[in-house]
Amino acid sequence: MMTSEITEEESNITNKEINRISNNSKGIEILSGSKSEEIKIVKRGNENSSINISYDFLFKVSLIGDSGTGKTSMITRFIDNVFKSETSTTIGVDFKIVSFNLGNETYAKMQIWDTCGSERFKSLTASFLKTCSSFILVFDLTRLSTFQNIDNWIKIINENTKPKFLILIGNKSDLKDERNIDKEKIYKYCEKNKFNYIETSVKLNLNIEKVFKEVAYQLYSGIKGKDIKKADLKEYEIGGFKNIKIDDNKDNNNNNNEKKSLCCR
Repeated sequence: MMTSEITEEESNITNKEINRISNNSKGIEILSGSKSEEIKIVKRGNENSSINISYDFLFKVSLIGDSGTGKTSMITRFIDNVFKSETSTTIGVDFKIVSFNLGNETYAKMQIWDTCGSERFKSLTASFLKTCSSFILVFDLTRLSTFQNIDNWIKIINENTKPKFLILIGNKSDLKDERNIDKEKIYKYCEKNKFNYIETSVKLNLNIEKVFKEVAYQLYSGIKGKDIKKADLKEYEIGGFKNIKIDDNKDNNNNNNEKKSLCCR
């Protein structure tokens, strides 16, 4: 996916200034009993990279929401630790990969899928959602319409699948003066729908890593809650995939097969 270079003005922001802005931009955070900090990131990459680690679980996670809310930028920041002031519109779907150490010698590989938010691609996106295990719903804190459209995206999700975990993200929290959504309105919405919620800033790299670790933690917690023994992991499915611990060669073959069958571009 093509992105523009960081501007000179952005690259000259000092660490001190970032910390000052960050402290004023944390926004609100609603997480229920989270211990996501216990999750460790092992490797990050894209669909063409080799993540040479065997795993116990394969999580398929999708970012969803209106165009321009920062979904692609969030993934780029998380995987490559790069901030781009502008990104091209996602056409269809695309994914990147991260592996996690869940503790107790248990590992997960997560496919992070970036979906298009344009109205003309909604039917394509909807058919793709059937194979996802979790959703990161993203809206722009400076654009009220993107928050109002969350219900529409939830409807599309519920019409196609039953997610094991869903988290709501209010992005661009660094644009404090441009914020256009009242915090109380978000509180009430999350309380009504029982949503976990975090505010993020891609520019400041605020809470970006925490979002993906939270998803991994919640999905794994759901599995542990079912009291599934390690010997029986191959019978458990997340996102439509059998979770069998595999070697590196099989890992690469599976990546190719998944890409052929699931990529909707």
